[in-house]
Amino acid sequence: MSTSPLRFSSEFFFGSAISAYQAEGETGTRHGDWDEYLARRKYQIIRPGEIGPQWWKKGEAERDLKTMANLNLTMQRIGIEWARIEPDEGIINQEALARYREILDEMKRLGISPMLTLSHYVLPDWVAKQGGWLNGKTVQSFLRFVRIVLAEFPETTYWLIVNEPAVLLTAGFVLGYFPPFGRNMFSYFRARRNLMKAMTEGYALIKSVNTTSQVGNAFSFAWMRPHAHDSWLELALTGATNYLLNTNYIDTTHTAMDFLGVNFYTGYYIEFHPGKLGFSVQKDASVMRASLPLSIAIRPPAYRSDWSWPIVPDFFLHLLKTMQNRYNKPIFVTENGIADREDTYRSFYILTHLTAMWRAIELGVDIRGYLYWSSIDNLEWNEGYQKRFGLIALNHFTGARTVRKSAKMLAEIAKNKRIDLEDLIPRYIPTAQQETAYRITDQLLHDPRKHHARCTYR
Repeated sequence: MSTSPLRFSSEFFFGSAISAYQAEGETGTRHGDWDEYLARRKYQIIRPGEIGPQWWKKGEAERDLKTMANLNLTMQRIGIEWARIEPDEGIINQEALARYREILDEMKRLGISPMLTLSHYVLPDWVAKQGGWLNGKTVQSFLRFVRIVLAEFPETTYWLIVNEPAVLLTAGFVLGYFPPFGRNMFSYFRARRNLMKAMTEGYALIKSVNTTSQVGNAFSFAWMRPHAHDSWLELALTGATNYLLNTNYIDTTHTAMDFLGVNFYTGYYIEFHPGKLGFSVQKDASVMRASLPLSIAIRPPAYRSDWSWPIVPDFFLHLLKTMQNRYNKPIFVTENGIADREDTYRSFYILTHLTAMWRAIELGVDIRGYLYWSSIDNLEWNEGYQKRFGLIALNHFTGARTVRKSAKMLAEIAKNKRIDLEDLIPRYIPTAQQETAYRITDQLLHDPRKHHARCTYR
């Protein structure tokens, strides 16, 4: 295979992402619904002696941000935790605002552009006790919090109002997997209405303060494709499943967004199954594989992460092109990454997904930036510290940091704003994976079906 380097524009952002709750630690100074939940499950999620990145401790966030800068990354997604800023109703924690100011000032010093997330699953405990998103009052409480953050950080350009509304609503109100552990469709629709209202009114509020700000939301995609690409029935079942899992939330809010945040990790095939009559959800680690009557969701025969999620960059390409065609909005890839403790597949994952993204750009998709999840190994919600996504490997008992080899590959790409497959594959992809890497990247770049490319994994 002979392929010219794949070049990105000089304005394109390469960066990484982290959430406040997952990176900060210091639970004693924060009072959120997840803090209360973890306290009730002491040592069941976090083992004795385990620590996270401890970004709330002065100097820890700063040293990891310096590493991101040394990796040539120019954008960092972080969260502003409501449970820290307003620990009790109407009480503003000035020390918390000052700590976030320190972190943002360090990013500015390092030449890193921030993207601020305002809601990433967690609610202040006092909000949760009032019913959380089931209570219409939460919308106004949330908007008050947004005003506080806007007043403190008015210079910020890039904002995400809500991270993954589908996960928050489904895991919290249907599957009973996240707080408040509901299993009631009436509660789901009530919470959905209030959350969508907060997203649209939050957008209007931010734009009223700073008309030049760029405001979006980050949507999760466990993207589905038909197992038989020429089956009209599987195509219809796939479209309905993607609407149910993914696009219905965007359809409700897309007019109140300047850009679309895409969180993509994996995808599945939808296969016609005449004997299956009901709706089902199969749990593939923390990804919920939902399928409608007459269909099942099956894994493609691809390499898998530590969570058994298949590595499917052609699904990523198909998703990006579909989002461009459906919404015609600029896109930021706000999360894309792999749980890979030993760094076995991360270089393969990053390289093939960046190739898919480059191909999408070549086909006309307006993508402004790519943020790898995550900057450093961190708390993965119910799974604790067991799954490792980070560019930086973290020893969860000593706090020692090690930059992974795959991060150095991303640093080369970010510095040069190009992907040289013939140079990077031999140097960063393990020998046993190289033939597959060459084949898949070639299929992504040269498949005559363009965004309908289907990679051969085995």
